Amino acid sequence: MSILVKANYPHLSVLDLSHNRLDLPAMRYFITGKWSLTSVNLSHNQLNSAAIKALTQAPSKCLEKLDVSSNEIDAGGISALGQAKWRQLKHLSVSISQQNARFALDSLAKADFRLLQSLDLQSSWLQDETVGQLSRLCQLTALNLSNSQLKWNCVRDLVQTAWGCDLQQLDFSRNKLSWMFTVNLIKANWANLQVLDLSWTSLGMEDIGRYSSCWYLCHGKWPLLRSLLLAGNGLTVDSIEDLMKGNWPLLHTLDLSFNMLTPHAVSRLTVASWPQLQELRLARNAFCMRGSYLADILGIAELLDLSDC
Repeated sequence: MSILVKANYPHLSVLDLSHNRLDLPAMRYFITGKWSLTSVNLSHNQLNSAAIKALTQAPSKCLEKLDVSSNEIDAGGISALGQAKWRQLKHLSVSISQQNARFALDSLAKADFRLLQSLDLQSSWLQDETVGQLSRLCQLTALNLSNSQLKWNCVRDLVQTAWGCDLQQLDFSRNKLSWMFTVNLIKANWANLQVLDLSWTSLGMEDIGRYSSCWYLCHGKWPLLRSLLLAGNGLTVDSIEDLMKGNWPLLHTLDLSFNMLTPHAVSRLTVASWPQLQELRLARNAFCMRGSYLADILGIAELLDLSDC
């Protein structure tokens, strides 16, 4: 690190130091660098709270993007991040550890990141009742909560506030959410939502009663939705019957890979009113596409992924 710091790169703006086993001593050298970085990637290192506190002393007035995910950062480190004077920060990726996760998320939500647009908390240890604290970050346009130990009740507090007016991308993938999650999700007034990732969330595994997860999803008021990702949810023909009722005229990409769809289920998609659909992913559904089924589907999608079907 000392050699890098001494190098004369007056125009250096993007620096990727991920997967390098960097620690506290490395950060002490890092902050002495005379550069105007706008993007720094320090993910997958050995940064602890002390290292993060040292990092926040860097004179990074131009910093717009910071990735410190997959490190050993506890609540103290998150608190230090929240006190950093990075007024231009727009994109932040960080993983919250299990220790004092509630306090850590509270510190992050109170941070003075006035221009923050994208927050990536994937692979964190979050709890359903703490997610509502993120409603303080009302300016977010992208939020990634994938693989964060969340369950069906995690979105309740978010939809009960005015949060999300500018939200365009939302990722809840790889959490065990179930159909009850969609009951709360459709209450949200996210008129600008364009990308919704609910892959591998068990949405179709526990459908009970009269309505399925897809029945609730199709009632979501997201007129600008362009990408809906539902891979790995155990969806069946009944799910498709409900899903195709979704009023998403701008839908461009639909991912139904790794589900339990039959040729009949896929053929029902031709009835859906999605005139802008260009990418349809159907990999790993274990059916054989022949004759009229394939012809019908090709009529609604410019790019069709049938690999491993």
